[in-house]
Amino acid sequence: MPDKEKERKQAIVSHSAYIQKDCVEIELPHGYMPESLPEKIDIQTDFGNYKVSYEISGNQLIYIRLYEKKPYDLSSDRYQDMYDFYKQVKKADRVKAVLVKGKSEKKGKP
Repeated sequence: MPDKEKERKQAIVSHSAYIQKDCVEIELPHGYMPESLPEKIDIQTDFGNYKVSYEISGNQLIYIRLYEKKPYDLSSDRYQDMYDFYKQVKKADRVKAVLVKGKSEKKGKP
């Protein structure tokens, strides 16, 4: 996360570029199910792209995250846009899925 600047005077330059792709499969404990899953997110900017999705497949929670950092050489007045992009990514990376234990089957004598 870049520092918050009141007034940027120099151009915003970054020559590095990379892509991070993560796919995490989490096996849910027996009897648990999602109460709520975060919404899909798709952010496309001159600085980078960010996509994240969550889905349930059988007893697994599947989390897919794609972060692409682009090279850029932009005027100083675009600094707030860049800052906002990184702030959105940081916020999106902190969302949580909520799991709850479902109703248990009755056990015991009939």
